[in-house]
Amino acid sequence: MAQIAGELGVPSFGVNEAKQAYHLRSQLAHGQQLGGLAPADRQLYDSMEEVLRKALLRSSEDDVFAETLGDDQKIKKQWPVCT
Repeated sequence: MAQIAGELGVPSFGVNEAKQAYHLRSQLAHGQQLGGLAPADRQLYDSMEEVLRKALLRSSEDDVFAETLGDDQKIKKQWPVCT
């Protein structure tokens, strides 16, 4: 996710942030309230949303990018660290 974030213009979302974001997403998915997040976690959540929004926008405008995101083998080839 960090490599994809960099490609989408969200350079502040690195490998450590991606790992933290995964943990944060799990907490939110299991019932933690978004409004109850600490400021640093809220900033991380906002960055994660920015990556998602930009990926969705690019996918709607770029068929090759969308096709890559839809194929595990293409993801591994394009962004090897994501595996």
